[in-house]
Amino acid sequence: MLLTSPDQKTIAYGPCGVEKRAAWSAAIPLSDIIRVGRALRSTVNDVLLATATGALRRYMEQRGQDTTGVNIRPWFRSASARPKT
Repeated sequence: MLLTSPDQKTIAYGPCGVEKRAAWSAAIPLSDIIRVGRALRSTVNDVLLATATGALRRYMEQRGQDTTGVNIRPWFRSASARPKT
């Protein structure tokens, strides 16, 4: 982390504070997520992270943010377990 460049200025980064917002979608059956993961030879975690990434990109674009070349560091811990073979 010490050798990384500063975060890019985007609408995803705002001032620190306690105000939070959340949005929900219709439930997606876990069996569908597992099926997608297997089809792509990925984990459930990979599918969920890709979904969150797409949602964040759509959020930014709908608010006029150009996402070309934007790199955002994750704000959450992802699983580090090895997939079963």
